[in-house]
Amino acid sequence: MKAILTSVVALLALPGAALAQPTFAYSANAGWINVAPLPDTYIDVGETFLSGYVYGANIGWISMGDGTPTNGYSYANTSGDTGVNNDGTGNLSGFAYSANTGWIDFGWAGLADPNRPRFDLADGQFHGFAYSANCGWVNLGSGYLTVLNINRPDTDADGIDDTWERKWFGNLTTAGLGTDRDGDGASDAAEAIADTDPLDRSDYLKITSQAYTNGQTTVSLVFTSQPSRRYRIQHSTDLVNWSDSPLATFAPDAGPTTARGFTFAGNARHFFRVVAVLPLPEP
Repeated sequence: MKAILTSVVALLALPGAALAQPTFAYSANAGWINVAPLPDTYIDVGETFLSGYVYGANIGWISMGDGTPTNGYSYANTSGDTGVNNDGTGNLSGFAYSANTGWIDFGWAGLADPNRPRFDLADGQFHGFAYSANCGWVNLGSGYLTVLNINRPDTDADGIDDTWERKWFGNLTTAGLGTDRDGDGASDAAEAIADTDPLDRSDYLKITSQAYTNGQTTVSLVFTSQPSRRYRIQHSTDLVNWSDSPLATFAPDAGPTTARGFTFAGNARHFFRVVAVLPLPEP
């Protein structure tokens, strides 16, 4: 499946999945930039980079990257290897390019800048601005750009995103079905889903502390977490039948761990587990 942007007006796009509605970004100097300029077009949004083309009636085609960064997971933004990167949490950097207007800078702002170009992992909405020396600011947060899903190709069908494999191992052959390169008990596929370091035995998704109150019917858990993921807590009385907690799916806290608590019915013995969830999954 391809990742697509959708919305109600227009800015950038590539050949791929059809958009139900037009999608746009806006520049006061260049006008509307169409993310879906042709039938069945899209911009491919991956977990670490973007690719494809968008179109501005006044400035022509804009390349977001060719989808083949030299290292396999992130454009270096040097000669011959340019494009827009995603840091995994929706923050964008790097350069798009238009033959008519030149470079469009997505990396002009720091992570603390409220106007930095980005999309929200919760709802896919774009925010902030990109900048072109020749056409000024490009507003991504006009309300018309939304990421419906993030493309995570797995060409060797081993349950591990190709981009993640190339980032950590430099190829698609070192990790595979059932491998655990650091021997920490979490498979490489599980570490990919949790976005933990598959070469560090101390880094894997785990509950680090738990406490019980209210007659053993309220639990407070602390677990390791990553800003690039969402989480669910599940509980069971028999390790066979698991139920999601009332917390549903939630974003992690800032920092390396997240703390959550909830109350469950009855005081029978309970087991708990934390499940990492990929944000904006393919439909």
